[in-house]
Amino acid sequence: MNHQLLEQMALIADRPQPAATNEVDQQILKQLEQLNQKQSDQGVSTNNEMCQIAFDLIKSDSGKKPAVGFKGKLVKSGDQTDSFMVEAESDESGKLDFGKLPWGKYSLSLQAPWGEHNYNWEAIGIGISFTTVPGRDYLKTIVCPAAAPEEVPVQFQVEWPEHLKSKDCFLLCDFRNLISPSQPYVFQFKSAREIQNDTWYYVRNEKSQSAGVYLIDPGNQVIACPLNQDEQFIDLAPDSLLEKSSIDMRQGHYGLFRYYLIQRADLERLSALNKNEYWKLLNPGVNQLTTFPLLRYSSLGTSFHSPSTFIVPFLNESLISQGKEPGKLNPLSQYANGILLSNGTRFSADQHQKNVWQIKVPELDQLLIPEDVKQPAGNSAGGGFF
Repeated sequence: MNHQLLEQMALIADRPQPAATNEVDQQILKQLEQLNQKQSDQGVSTNNEMCQIAFDLIKSDSGKKPAVGFKGKLVKSGDQTDSFMVEAESDESGKLDFGKLPWGKYSLSLQAPWGEHNYNWEAIGIGISFTTVPGRDYLKTIVCPAAAPEEVPVQFQVEWPEHLKSKDCFLLCDFRNLISPSQPYVFQFKSAREIQNDTWYYVRNEKSQSAGVYLIDPGNQVIACPLNQDEQFIDLAPDSLLEKSSIDMRQGHYGLFRYYLIQRADLERLSALNKNEYWKLLNPGVNQLTTFPLLRYSSLGTSFHSPSTFIVPFLNESLISQGKEPGKLNPLSQYANGILLSNGTRFSADQHQKNVWQIKVPELDQLLIPEDVKQPAGNSAGGGFF
């Protein structure tokens, strides 16, 4: 339109005109030329500020074949008017192309066709971070998993305190972590593995694959603990349990976030573990007593380095007697129901190793509450725990 107006004004300018009219036409013509130049400059500037962002995805096996069908989330950080998210999927050549985008700071998250993802696919903005500059394209090669992690057999080996060996005890191991503080009773069972310095997480669908909670008996036999449709504990008949010498687990790293010491008779009231608000748990690191609703946030997020919590939900005198005379026992009120261990309990499953996971049950004397222990501060999440 500007060019057409310029042509028309040029024709007008060539016609004989009175002096005053000709001067006005020349002013209009000059303004139109300035406007056209400004718009042209803006177009060049905008084009220079855009840059191509693309990735070549290859499989981690020796063939370096293209990783096809991987989804990508690209998030630009900035203020509300500058931030946005775009998605793309790698084609048959492994190219993950997001097109031309403004320069700035970005983060990339990837998800494999079988659901495995790097970093935290559920949390927008957490991923591979990088910065683009005006006028320079950003191209990078990323190594991705070649296939879904395979299942391998895992055995458990429990080291019991001497006085508990005759108590017919079970260890209930919960490898699930919490998804978010807004969903305090929704857990997620995932494993992690390293692919070219990136951490990839494989998340189980609890609705179709009930897993992540296991019972270990005194003979180191393992039982996949049944859960209800809401992934909560249910009462179990001890004679109905199907024991195995091993359980199949996907290759990767696992964190044991909570494990419970229970006796055989307690299996019939296992659903009581779903109501845990009144348990007293000891955090020796800060010499503080807290409650399970506060302490459970230790398993939040994707971290596999969170401390493990050992819990004795059905504490009784027979468990803590350790051969002492009944009259010389400390009252049960002086004991906590659990303790936060200083180091997290972590394991790995791999097809090139034996996969015998060893778990040590703490001495129950550690549950005795020190006289100078601090009470939890308030009812907010953490309560002084972090």
